[in-house]
Amino acid sequence: MGIEAMIEILPAPEWFKEARCRGLKPDMFFPTSGRPNFSVTSLCESCPVQQDCLNYALEHDELEGIWGGLGKKDRVRLRRIRLGGFGDKRACVICGASYKAESYKHKICSDKCRVVDKRLKIAESRKK
Repeated sequence: MGIEAMIEILPAPEWFKEARCRGLKPDMFFPTSGRPNFSVTSLCESCPVQQDCLNYALEHDELEGIWGGLGKKDRVRLRRIRLGGFGDKRACVICGASYKAESYKHKICSDKCRVVDKRLKIAESRKK
């Protein structure tokens, strides 16, 4: 089923009535390259419901297309931040100090704590 057929079947969210993209060809927002083109992102930047559109995509795990002016990679990055990914403050699993995470997998605050973590893992593996 194509994008246009899906759009006709699925009910549109309430905010979509005010969207600047309403009535445009959906293919514009689902580029084959995966990268948003300038005309689409500039349309999104001036849209009164840009944030609603972006929130909808994040809440519904929309992986494809341009939503709220962002392509897939940017939405994945933003979703990680919102879900406690990189950029947020968290406590180090070794010393408990507060630090700013560099990635969503980042759990240790410093090189010193990384060394301690590595030594703990080595000690645990020797016990087995």
